Amino acid sequence: MTKGGTYWALGLSTVVVGGVLYFVFKDKVDTLLGDVIKPLPKFQQTLINQANLEADKFKGYNEISPQTAAIIQQYWRDGVGYNYELIDIETPSWQNEHYWSAAFISWLMKVVGAGNEFEYSERHATYVRDSIYNANNEIGSVRGFDSEITQPYYGDIVCKRRGSSNATYGDVATNDTLHCDIVTEINEDSITVIGGNVGNKVSRSEVSLNPSGYIDDEDYFVVIKTDI
Repeated sequence: MTKGGTYWALGLSTVVVGGVLYFVFKDKVDTLLGDVIKPLPKFQQTLINQANLEADKFKGYNEISPQTAAIIQQYWRDGVGYNYELIDIETPSWQNEHYWSAAFISWLMKVVGAGNEFEYSERHATYVRDSIYNANNEIGSVRGFDSEITQPYYGDIVCKRRGSSNATYGDVATNDTLHCDIVTEINEDSITVIGGNVGNKVSRSEVSLNPSGYIDDEDYFVVIKTDI
């Protein structure tokens, strides 16, 4: 089965052939199989596939549903090392005090194989700070770049301020309240992202792009890229 989208800023279209994402010049879309450039790197492709799988698990359910509470329990346990009881996870008042979106991202990165390259944490700010440090010092395989000058790409992690946070690319505090998602699709004027604890589940969302292909939302300030 083949389906396509467009990463227009580079003059490329995307096609999925046999479950693998390829990039093709837009004027060659009619001859896809003859003009495939190269597949998306394995890590990014696996990350996207796993994120989509997790989002599909939550269709019709939310964070306190018995059908998905054990999944969230796994995010906490295997992602960041917290062993919470199912009875707590299924309690709305408990959920109101335990945001699990960073545990979800940490779990994803761990199961896909980021190993020691990622700073796993129950707080997004922890790995955001680490990724920016890596980028500024040109070290590590997980690097965070300023979203004002960096276009999002497949498998990137895009992060924004949440609540009362005043975080900027040059100033992220350890206790800043943030939210991050995985980029799973790139469209002409938006990206599709998947994140945890969005609408009390793992959800897909759309983030607007400006005409130059950069995120068009002032709350976003970092794009994390991986080379694993």
